[in-house]
Amino acid sequence: MTSVNLTISRTDLLNAQTALRGVKNGTPRVIMRAINRTLSGVRTDAVSEIRNQAPLKAKVVRDTMRIHKASLVDPSGKLESRGHGVPLIHYSARQTKKGVTFSIHKGGKRDLLTHAFIAAMRSGHRGVFTRQGLKKHATGKKPTPGVAYAALPRRYRLPIREEFGPAVPTIMGMDRVYKKIQGKAGKRLKKNFDHELKYLLSKL
Repeated sequence: MTSVNLTISRTDLLNAQTALRGVKNGTPRVIMRAINRTLSGVRTDAVSEIRNQAPLKAKVVRDTMRIHKASLVDPSGKLESRGHGVPLIHYSARQTKKGVTFSIHKGGKRDLLTHAFIAAMRSGHRGVFTRQGLKKHATGKKPTPGVAYAALPRRYRLPIREEFGPAVPTIMGMDRVYKKIQGKAGKRLKKNFDHELKYLLSKL
């Protein structure tokens, strides 16, 4: 799991407490609204930065993310990404005669996974699979021209294993990615905090 936590600076907090002195739950309300207003924008930034690093669709990245909103009782909020490896099919996987090629880094060199194949399961799930039984086969690691691997004896065809690429939380936790997300989050929070403070003061 990788998370982005939102916190108000001590200076902004003291300024709000001074300006809202005597207003019931004034400061907690400003903090709660500012954080919750910021979180959706942080998620958008996180999806964008992760997709700048890996050739993943926005939905694949967004589906790993959860927003934990702030409240008056608990004036803290965070965006977290959870999940294990992403199915390799999502890393621009392509079937070739030698196996399956894919790219972990957006715009980067494509790698080849020999003996691999792309298939759809009965459930409709598509993935990149390898035949574990081929390790016993005399053809070795490199594909042998003319060999129909799907027609080999069962002991060579099965079992099969789905292959996975890096997890979204792992990409999000990369130093260069995380710093950009956190930096944008800080700017968003500052802007929203000032907005919510001015709005509440205007209502007094």
